[in-house]
Amino acid sequence: MRNNKLGFTLLEILMVVLIIGVLTAIAMPLYQKAVLKSRFAALMPIGKSIADSNETYFLENNVYASNPQDLPVQGHADYDDGTQIDLVKNEDYTYTIVYNEDKLPDHNYIVFQKYSTQFPDTTMCEARDEAAGEVCLALGGTALEGGVTDGWTAYLLSGLAGSSYFPKECPAGGETQECDCGDPLPGTCDPQTGQWSYSGECPSSCVSPELAHAHDVIQQYDGIMNELWDALQESGRMASLASLGGAAGCTQMTVGQNSQIYSCGDDIIIDADYFTPRGWIQLQYCPGKGHDYWGCVASRQLVHAHSPSKPNYCVSYDSFGYEFCETYSDIYGTRDKRF
Repeated sequence: MRNNKLGFTLLEILMVVLIIGVLTAIAMPLYQKAVLKSRFAALMPIGKSIADSNETYFLENNVYASNPQDLPVQGHADYDDGTQIDLVKNEDYTYTIVYNEDKLPDHNYIVFQKYSTQFPDTTMCEARDEAAGEVCLALGGTALEGGVTDGWTAYLLSGLAGSSYFPKECPAGGETQECDCGDPLPGTCDPQTGQWSYSGECPSSCVSPELAHAHDVIQQYDGIMNELWDALQESGRMASLASLGGAAGCTQMTVGQNSQIYSCGDDIIIDADYFTPRGWIQLQYCPGKGHDYWGCVASRQLVHAHSPSKPNYCVSYDSFGYEFCETYSDIYGTRDKRF
């Protein structure tokens, strides 16, 4: 007898299951993308309507609204289906952002206002990950480097945009710039270049303002001291400041057979002495002592001296003077003497 029963072999069933699985694997992502694309597209008319309304608000108030409920159209921050609206304003961006955390947790729709500093009249689809980015590409978006939301990627849908306008993170550790001396300089991150910039400059030297001032004051009278020394070398006797024509601002305090003492301003004392076979001229800096010569000697002071045996040396009377001599040893000589 012949067996007329009809049926499928196990192999045939497995082939059918395999084909269904392949088709499902291909179709399901496409279907999901189509669903997400449709949901995202539903955000676009809302965003455009709110943005257009904000342009009207700008024309009336010369400023964009920051609250959707202030707009002249029926807009609100939360819709029944979970769609939310934010109006964002800062120094670089002015835009309307529409999103739905329930249906589209990884997407933002952004409409930049006409008078926005960056991306005027530009719309973007913003995605948090690569899968969300596929939806933005399916909408005709062009991927840009960076995004308005930190860590997201923006896709240009219409208008003009460049990746250089997106905020870029600056390298960690550049918040301050250390200086060899002085306080560190605070840094500011440039979001367009991703580079740190610093206010001011590090001091060119580690000289304190007090030491620098002392040096500047002494330099004003250094020429007079050199003229006195030249006169002493030529004649063997001390010339007066008046005879040298360099006594401006200097008052003669005492004159002896072998010495002259002048007070120049409130901070400088010039003491010129001549004792055979040597002589010296001292330029003493002692701020706040006025014409009290002995008070100056007892206080902090600096001495710039010329003599035959030590043509140029610096003398310190206290810690300030010691620091001065160390700092300006290349100018005033390397010898330090403490009394």
